[in-house]
Amino acid sequence: MKEVKKGALVLEIISGTLFLFAGLFLIMGFSIPIIIDLRLFISILLIVSGALIIVLSLYGIHIGSTIVLVISLCAFLIALLSPSIYMHTKYYETTYSLSINDINTSINELIILVKSSTGSVNIDFTDNESLIYRVKLYGWFFPIFGLVEPSVKYEVSNNTLYLIIDSKTLSTNILLSKRYNLELDIESSTGAVKMSGSEIKTNKLDITVSTGSIDISIENSEVNTLMAKSSTGEVKVQLINIKPSIEVGMIAITSSTGSIDLKLSNLEGIDLKASTSTGEIDVRASKDYDVFTGPKTAIVRAEPVRYIITLETSTGSISIGIE
Repeated sequence: MKEVKKGALVLEIISGTLFLFAGLFLIMGFSIPIIIDLRLFISILLIVSGALIIVLSLYGIHIGSTIVLVISLCAFLIALLSPSIYMHTKYYETTYSLSINDINTSINELIILVKSSTGSVNIDFTDNESLIYRVKLYGWFFPIFGLVEPSVKYEVSNNTLYLIIDSKTLSTNILLSKRYNLELDIESSTGAVKMSGSEIKTNKLDITVSTGSIDISIENSEVNTLMAKSSTGEVKVQLINIKPSIEVGMIAITSSTGSIDLKLSNLEGIDLKASTSTGEIDVRASKDYDVFTGPKTAIVRAEPVRYIITLETSTGSISIGIE
């Protein structure tokens, strides 16, 4: 037992020494270059750390001392090799713009696909009729593990401009002209999505987020289809004086564990159904609307129906405000 405690003491002394030298190396700027690929280096570091924990555990060394040793070893190597590691990271900031003068044909519709891993996505609109789009990508980018750089690509066909934005881990600011009909599809893993616009024309707006939040604010616009889906993030939608260019439009908002907050103002008529498994539903509507509430459900209706609205969440709450 004493030998085990002595072994743990030795490991803790080694760990403290490694932390000490790691700090000194950072202060003095001392480093050595990485002579192997960064991905291979990280893989070897993980393998050696796991093997070290297993071997020392077999010899009866306390797991806490072993983990401290592994952490200190990693800190030591990162400090020693930090300039080489920094060379594999960079702050990325660039802007892509397209105007009417940049293309040789007229367009009347934008179909846009946005893919994001961890960065946020913000969409705004401008009255500038000569501008088609402006996309700004910014943030820290880590081109390891085979990760390719972000990209913005477009093509024009049959008076429609197709735009694909793959921002990877970067944040994205998108500025669009109001003059074109719009179809917008956004897929985000953990980044938040925010969109605000007025006097715009959207045939379809489809936003899917895994863990980030969704915030949509549209007023004085044509909106045919709006779909917002989030697994765990909050979904907030505010729609003021909107109408569909088709007979009946559709709005569908779903969230698994996040809450839903819907505010409607000056809509001609709706058929709204809300449901939740374990959350609460709060409905505030003017006297122009018929409201029916039941266990974990709510129905709000007013004629003539211009929008069919569906709100669904599993454990989150639903807040509905209509005026």
